[in-house]
Formats: sequence, C-alpha cells, structure tokens
Amino acid sequence: MSLLGVDNDELICNLSHPSISSIVTDDENGGYTTGKMFDRLIANKKNVPFNIIVDPIRIELRKSTEKYNISDEYILNVINYIDENVASDLSVDNLVKIVPLSRRSLEMRFKNVMGISIYQYVLGEKMEHVADLLINTENSLLDIALTTGFNDVRNVYRIFKRYMGYTPIEYRSKHQNYVNKE
Repeated sequence: MSLLGVDNDELICNLSHPSISSIVTDDENGGYTTGKMFDRLIANKKNVPFNIIVDPIRIELRKSTEKYNISDEYILNVINYIDENVASDLSVDNLVKIVPLSRRSLEMRFKNVMGISIYQYVLGEKMEHVADLLINTENSLLDIALTTGFNDVRNVYRIFKRYMGYTPIEYRSKHQNYVNKE
C-alpha cells in the first residue's frame, strides 16, 4: 500500500514516518486562471459558478511510495542494485554476479516477480533517469546518453520516445518549464 499527498508541503510530508510522497501541482498557473475568472465575473457582473483545475506537474517521491514490496531477497537485491547504478552500463551478466543464481534462474524469477524481463526493467529505469536529467539539467542528449550508459544517442532517442511518448526534446520543452517555476 502506498500513500500519496497533494501540494508537496515539505514540512507535512517529512513529519510522518515514512515520509509522504506528494503530487506537485501547478499552483502558479491555477492562480492566474483564478484571477482571470474573477476579472470576467467582475466585468460581466454575473455570478456564474466556475471550476478551477490545477494540473499536476510531477510526483515528489518519498518513502511512502517505495517502488516494490518484494519478498524475493535476490530480486530485491537486483532491483536495488539497478536503482543505485542506473547511470552505469548495466547488463544481465553483471546482475547475475550479485546474486547466487544462474542467469536463466534469475531471469525467470525476475519475470515471475516483476512481470517483465530484466532488460525491460533496466531500460525503463534508464529512461526515467534520462527524463529526470532532461528536466533537471541543461546537459545535451548526447551527454545524458553517455552518462546513462548508452553509446548511441539515436538509440536513446528512439527508446525514449517509445517509453515516454515524446521525443527527448519535446519532453524537456514540455516539462522543464514546470521545474523552472518552482
């Protein structure tokens, strides 16, 4: 079970144990929209009800939404290793070295527990890392690709579009504005 708050009030989120993950909302834009609606109400002298929708920007992850509740110690070790080393050149052969399982056994157990292959999981985590770097740094896609363990920027571009639904440039343009507002 996970717990997710809204408005990302850091004091409140960090008071509990475990700390509460929260949705970061676009409050600034919501304020501007509210101001525009009030201006229209005053100008038109009509008391018409209206809704203000404040869009979510992202989720600030904390302990309350830990990724997985996995009882298989070996799979949990592999996932933790992947999460801690997502920027390195991860391979199934390297992952086999951290648990006392054969490659085939590890792959089968991982798929049973996670529902996807190790390769798919690693790619998904790498794309999340690339997405984070795109919106939190000014690094070029080439630099991000190289620091994430890829040696072909075209491959990163193609995989990123498949996983995220946007090209890296579109993703940065769409999401970096939200981060810069905060």
